[in-house]
Amino acid sequence: MINDIDLAEAHIVIELDWKAYFEEFQRQHGGEPVLHQPTNRLLFRDGWMYSASDYKGPEWEAPADTSKLRGLQLDYWTTRRAIVFNMLESLKGKIGDLQQMQRERSAPLQRVLYTKSEDGKTLKQSVKIDIPMLLTRVSILEVAMQECQDALKALNEVCNDDVEHADQ
Repeated sequence: MINDIDLAEAHIVIELDWKAYFEEFQRQHGGEPVLHQPTNRLLFRDGWMYSASDYKGPEWEAPADTSKLRGLQLDYWTTRRAIVFNMLESLKGKIGDLQQMQRERSAPLQRVLYTKSEDGKTLKQSVKIDIPMLLTRVSILEVAMQECQDALKALNEVCNDDVEHADQ
C-alpha cells in the first residue's frame, strides 16, 4: 500500500528552461537570427521564425512554398549583411580613432575592464588597448560579410534560374 511519504517522494517537478531551448533552436536553425521587420519576429537563415519577445516562443516553421522560403532567406541575408556592414564600419572607425590617439601619446592607451569576482562583486581594472585583438574581430566580421555576399549571390542565381525556366 502506498502511503503519504511514498507519494511525496514520487512527486516530480519539471522546470523547463526556455532560454536553453531557444539556444538549442538557434543551433538547429543556423545560428544567429535577425529581426524580420514586417513580422517583428526573429528570422533564421533556414526560414524558421521565433518570437522576438519570449524565449518560450512561439516558433513558426519555414514555408513549404519555395518562392516564399527564398524571399525570407533573401530578407535574412540582406538584413544580416546590413548588420555586419554597420558593425564592421563602426569597429574600423574605432580602431582608426584609437590608432590616431595612440600616435599622439607616449604611453599605451588604457581601457576599463569590468569583471565579476567569485563572490559576485563587480571589479574594475584598467588594461592596455589591444589593437591586434580588435583587428582579429575585423577579420571575423569580414568573413561574415563574405558569407552574406556568397549566400545572396547563390539565392539570386537560383531565383534567376527559376525565372528562366518559367519563361521556357
